[in-house]
Amino acid sequence: MESAFKLTWDYKPKAEYVIDWNQTLITRINQISANIYQSSLHGGANHISINPVLLPLIETLEYYKKSTNTLSGRYVINLDVTLPKDKLYVYQSGFPMEPMVHSVNGLNEVTVIHSESPQIEEYRNKEHVNIITPDRLIGEITILNYD
Repeated sequence: MESAFKLTWDYKPKAEYVIDWNQTLITRINQISANIYQSSLHGGANHISINPVLLPLIETLEYYKKSTNTLSGRYVINLDVTLPKDKLYVYQSGFPMEPMVHSVNGLNEVTVIHSESPQIEEYRNKEHVNIITPDRLIGEITILNYD
C-alpha cells in the first residue's frame, strides 16, 4: 500500500504507564487525518487498516469500542492479514470520483479526487486544478518495538 503521510510511533512505555502511553497513538492517527483533510479539503480519515496482530494494541486504547470495531467513534478498524505486522494505515474512504470545485482566495479551484476519474483529461494541465491521486489519501504509521 503506497502512502503519502508517514509517521512512526514507538511502543516502549514504562510498565505502569502503558495505557496512558498508548493514547499517544491516537494523536498520531489524528495528525495523519488532519494531513489528509488538508490534502483533499474533503474531510479527514475515517478508516484504519491493520494486521490482526495489532488488534490487542488497538483494544487498549481508551476510545476503542469493540461492539462496533471503531476508535473514537470516527475510525472503522479493518483487519487484513496481508498487511505488515508493524504498520497501521489511516485513510479516508468514499471520496467522490467527480471533480469538486471550491473557492480559494476568491478563485475557483478544482480538485479532482482520484486520478482515475473519467473527467481527468478535461482538467489536466489547467490552471487552479489539483489532482489528488489515491495515495495522497493514505497515511502510514510504523509501530516500533511492538512484539
